[in-house]
Amino acid sequence: MWLVCAAHDTTIDIKALTKMLGLGSGNLRAASEESMFEKLGAVKGAVNLFSLVNDKKNEVTLLLDKRLTEAEWVAYHPMDNTATTAIRKAD
Repeated sequence: MWLVCAAHDTTIDIKALTKMLGLGSGNLRAASEESMFEKLGAVKGAVNLFSLVNDKKNEVTLLLDKRLTEAEWVAYHPMDNTATTAIRKAD
């Protein structure tokens, strides 16, 4: 399973990403809500970078938008999409 974290205005080309990851003929798709909760402990709409702390078996690979690595501050929903928290790059 892959977790793609990207800036809110980043366009993601699923076909190109599938090819880049060497996944064959278009096997990349959104995970089911059950899979997300099982592996990351988060429901649809609330999965984020912090969800990786729940991946105890290391079954999820993070793909992080380069723009997020270059930003001074990045904001995420903290496992609940009714709130937002921000973290500095240095932290």
